[in-house]
Amino acid sequence: MKKSSEDIDFMADVIYNKTRKRCGGCVSTLEGRVQIMCNWSQCIEERAIKTGIAQGIAEERIGAIERMIRANATKEQIISYGYTEEEYAEVENSLYVNV
Repeated sequence: MKKSSEDIDFMADVIYNKTRKRCGGCVSTLEGRVQIMCNWSQCIEERAIKTGIAQGIAEERIGAIERMIRANATKEQIISYGYTEEEYAEVENSLYVNV
Protein backbone atom coordinates (compact mmCIF):
# COMPACT_ATOMS: atom_id res chain seq x y z
CA MET A 1 0.00 0.00 0.00
CA LYS A 2 1.49 3.31 -1.09
CA LYS A 3 1.43 6.11 1.47
CA SER A 4 0.42 9.59 0.41
CA SER A 5 2.67 12.52 1.20
CA GLU A 6 0.09 13.66 3.76
CA ASP A 7 0.32 10.29 5.53
CA ILE A 8 4.11 10.49 5.57
CA ASP A 9 4.02 14.07 6.87
CA PHE A 10 1.57 13.03 9.58
CA MET A 11 3.80 10.10 10.66
CA ALA A 12 6.83 12.38 10.71
CA ASP A 13 4.92 14.90 12.84
CA VAL A 14 3.90 12.22 15.32
CA ILE A 15 7.44 10.89 15.59
CA TYR A 16 8.88 14.40 15.75
CA ASN A 17 6.51 15.50 18.50
CA LYS A 18 7.20 12.40 20.58
CA THR A 19 10.94 12.90 20.21
CA ARG A 20 10.72 16.63 20.92
CA LYS A 21 8.81 15.93 24.13
CA ARG A 22 11.51 13.48 25.22
CA CYS A 23 14.36 15.89 24.64
CA GLY A 24 12.62 19.12 25.67
CA GLY A 25 12.29 20.69 22.22
CA CYS A 26 15.99 20.38 21.46
CA VAL A 27 15.65 19.83 17.71
CA SER A 28 14.76 22.29 15.01
CA THR A 29 11.92 21.43 12.68
CA LEU A 30 13.75 20.35 9.51
CA GLU A 31 16.89 18.99 11.17
CA GLY A 32 14.80 17.17 13.73
CA ARG A 33 12.62 15.50 11.15
CA VAL A 34 15.62 14.38 9.14
CA GLN A 35 17.33 13.04 12.25
CA ILE A 36 14.19 11.26 13.36
CA MET A 37 13.75 9.63 9.97
CA CYS A 38 17.39 8.54 9.98
CA ASN A 39 17.01 7.08 13.46
CA TRP A 40 13.80 5.38 12.44
CA SER A 41 15.36 3.78 9.37
CA GLN A 42 18.35 2.67 11.43
CA CYS A 43 16.00 0.98 13.92
CA ILE A 44 14.16 -0.74 11.09
CA GLU A 45 17.46 -1.90 9.57
CA GLU A 46 18.72 -3.24 12.91
CA ARG A 47 15.45 -5.09 13.48
CA ALA A 48 15.61 -6.58 9.98
CA ILE A 49 19.19 -7.72 10.53
CA LYS A 50 18.27 -9.38 13.83
CA THR A 51 15.29 -11.07 12.22
CA GLY A 52 17.43 -12.30 9.33
CA ILE A 53 20.07 -13.67 11.67
CA ALA A 54 17.43 -15.48 13.73
CA GLN A 55 15.90 -16.99 10.59
CA GLY A 56 19.31 -18.07 9.36
CA ILE A 57 20.11 -19.76 12.66
CA ALA A 58 16.74 -21.54 12.66
CA GLU A 59 17.26 -22.76 9.08
CA GLU A 60 20.75 -24.01 9.88
CA ARG A 61 19.49 -25.87 12.96
CA ILE A 62 16.87 -27.60 10.79
CA GLY A 63 19.52 -28.43 8.19
CA ALA A 64 21.82 -29.85 10.86
CA ILE A 65 19.06 -32.11 12.16
CA GLU A 66 18.32 -33.27 8.63
CA ARG A 67 21.99 -34.15 8.09
CA MET A 68 22.12 -36.02 11.39
CA ILE A 69 19.00 -38.03 10.53
CA ARG A 70 20.48 -38.92 7.16
CA ALA A 71 23.66 -40.01 8.99
CA ASN A 72 21.51 -42.38 11.11
CA ALA A 73 21.70 -40.42 14.38
CA THR A 74 18.91 -41.42 16.74
CA LYS A 75 16.27 -39.00 17.97
CA GLU A 76 17.73 -39.25 21.47
CA GLN A 77 21.20 -38.36 20.22
CA ILE A 78 19.91 -35.35 18.34
CA ILE A 79 17.89 -34.12 21.33
CA SER A 80 20.95 -34.59 23.56
CA TYR A 81 22.89 -32.20 21.27
CA GLY A 82 20.53 -29.39 22.28
CA TYR A 83 17.91 -29.54 19.55
CA THR A 84 14.23 -29.47 20.48
CA GLU A 85 11.64 -32.15 19.85
CA GLU A 86 9.67 -29.61 17.80
CA GLU A 87 12.65 -29.04 15.51
CA TYR A 88 13.18 -32.78 15.20
CA ALA A 89 9.48 -33.36 14.40
CA GLU A 90 9.54 -30.60 11.77
CA VAL A 91 12.48 -32.19 9.98
CA GLU A 92 11.11 -35.70 10.32
CA ASN A 93 7.77 -34.61 8.81
CA SER A 94 9.46 -32.79 5.93
CA LEU A 95 11.65 -35.80 5.17
CA TYR A 96 8.64 -38.13 5.03
CA VAL A 97 6.75 -35.72 2.78
CA ASN A 98 9.67 -35.67 0.34
CA VAL A 99 9.95 -39.49 0.18
